[in-house]
Amino acid sequence: MEEKIYWLALHRTPGLGPRRFMELLQAFPSPREVWEAPERELLAKGLNPSLVASLSQWRRQCCLSEIEGELKA
Repeated sequence: MEEKIYWLALHRTPGLGPRRFMELLQAFPSPREVWEAPERELLAKGLNPSLVASLSQWRRQCCLSEIEGELKA
């Protein structure tokens, strides 16, 4: 179930479309590693700086425990 939490969190990231989402999943071993990657690593993988900023902000705002609760419901 844990990986599903990160899948959903990434899927809900503002500005992250399906193409870039799949590219990230190809560039990193798991959705969790994408979620936990430092900004410099995301930039090195070719993400636009504004998207990196959006993802960073989303990581601060997003409550993974709420997503986990949704999955259990």
